[in-house]
Amino acid sequence: MFIKDYYHLLKEADLVKECSEESESSEREIQTLAYHTARVTENTLFICKGKRFKEEYVVDAVKKGAILLVSEEKYNIEGVEYIIVSDVRRAMAVLAEYHYDHPQNKLFKVGVTGTKGKTTVAFCYKTINDEYMASLSMMPTAIFSSICNYYGGEREESYLTTPESPDLYRYMGQAVECGIKDLVMEASSQGLKYNRLDGVEFDVGIFLNIAEDHISPLEHSDFEDYFEAKKRIADISRVLLLNMDVPEHLELKKRFKKQALLFSTVDESADYYGYHVRTKGQYTSFYVKCRSFNCEFTMPMKGDFNVSNAIAAIAAADIKGIPVHIIQRGLAKAHVEGRMDWVSSFDEKINAVIDFAHNKLSFETLFDYLKKEYPEKDLVVVFGCSGEKSYDRRKVLPEISAKYCRHMYITTMNSGPEPFEKIVAEIVENIPKGAEYTVIKDRVSAIYDALDKFGESSIVVIAGRGRKKTHRTENGYEPYMSDYDCARQYVAEYNEKNQK
Repeated sequence: MFIKDYYHLLKEADLVKECSEESESSEREIQTLAYHTARVTENTLFICKGKRFKEEYVVDAVKKGAILLVSEEKYNIEGVEYIIVSDVRRAMAVLAEYHYDHPQNKLFKVGVTGTKGKTTVAFCYKTINDEYMASLSMMPTAIFSSICNYYGGEREESYLTTPESPDLYRYMGQAVECGIKDLVMEASSQGLKYNRLDGVEFDVGIFLNIAEDHISPLEHSDFEDYFEAKKRIADISRVLLLNMDVPEHLELKKRFKKQALLFSTVDESADYYGYHVRTKGQYTSFYVKCRSFNCEFTMPMKGDFNVSNAIAAIAAADIKGIPVHIIQRGLAKAHVEGRMDWVSSFDEKINAVIDFAHNKLSFETLFDYLKKEYPEKDLVVVFGCSGEKSYDRRKVLPEISAKYCRHMYITTMNSGPEPFEKIVAEIVENIPKGAEYTVIKDRVSAIYDALDKFGESSIVVIAGRGRKKTHRTENGYEPYMSDYDCARQYVAEYNEKNQK
C-alpha cells in the first residue's frame, strides 16, 4: 500500500482539497496508520485530528517516522508528503477501512445504541453467543464497550465507548486474524455523529431508549443533535430492533428503509414480547413470545429494567439463528461487571451497590428499583461528574439524588483538565435546598467516609465507575482503585475487625 493508493482512495471519496506534488504518484510504502504520536513508527500515515491538536504533534510524528500527513490544514514540514482533506473524520474511516482490508465484512456484527442499557445488552448478547460459539468449538465474541474491549487477546479496559475508526478497524482486523466470527459493540452518539462507524453495517442494530444527555460544547449542542446522532443506527443496520416501549422508536421506524422488528414488555403485538416477570433472590425469570418460540428465560440479574435489555439480546440471538435452548443457557450465565454489584459484610450490616450509572435515566432507574425492592432502607449515594462534557448532569444528578437519597457525597470522576472545584461548584449550585451532602475530592476517601458513617443504616450506592481501574486526570488516564475494589477492601477490613 503506497502513498498514491491512499491519495486516490481519498480522491474517490471526494475528500481531497489539496496535496503535495508527489503524493499522487509516490510509491513510498505505508506500513502504519496512526492519529496519536505514541503509535507512530517508520513509514506511518499520520492523521492530524482533534480540537486540541497542536503542530508540535506533527513535528514529533515526523521525527518518529511519519511520511504522509492527512489533515484539514497545512503543516509546512520539508520532506513530508501531505493531503489536505475537507473532513478529517470521514477521511479517517475511509483510510482505516482500506488499511485494515475491510475486516468488518468478515464478522457478524450487532450494534447497540441508547442512553441507558447498551452495556447490559452487549454483555448479555456476548454471553449467549459465546455459549453458541463454544458449542461449535469456535472463538468467543469480540466486544467493544464502555467497560472493556476484547478482540482475541487479553481483555483491555476501554476509554471510549465506541473506538475511533483507526482503532475500531485495527481491532476488527485483529479479531478476524484470531479466528473470531462475531462482534457486539456499543454505538455511542459520539461514535455515530463523528463518523467512527463509517463503512460498518450492523447485521443487527438495536435502539433502546433516549433521554437528554451528553449536552456540551464537545458533544451535542442540544437534545435534537443528540437524538439525530442516535437515529443514525437506522442508516447502518441490515435488521433494526426497536424498543416499542419508548415513543421515540417511531422516528427510527420511519427512517429505516425496511421493516423494523419491535420488542416490548408492554405491548403483546411486538415481534418479541416479554411477560410474566418474576424475581427470586438474585435471579429474574420471564417469558418471551415471538415467531420462533414462547418460553421462559432466567438471568442472574435483578430489576425489571434489565428484562427489556435481555429481550433485546435474545431477539438479536434469534435473528442470528441461535437455537433457543442455547439462548436460555447463555442468558442464565450473563453478568455485567459493574452493573448492580453488591458488596456486603459477613453480618450483612454493611451493604454497598456498585453501578456504573452516570446519567439521568440510569440514576432514576437504579434508585427507583432500590427504593421499591428495599423500602425499609435509606439510600446514600457517592457520585461525581465528568470534566468538559455532559454539563446537564451537573444539574440533574444532584436533583435526582436529593429526591431518593438521605445524603450524597460529591467526589471526583474523570475530571480531566477541568478543575474539580469548578465541577463541584456547579453540582452544589443545583443541590435542592435542605438536601444533605458532603464534598470529598479523593474518591476512595469519599467511599470510605460514606460506608463509615452510613453503611450500617443505609444502602450506599457508589455510582459512575463500576470496576474501572483507571481515572481521567489532567495528565490523561491514570491507574486508580475501582469502586468495586474499594468497597470490597472496606468490607474486608470491617470483617476482619468485627469477626474477632
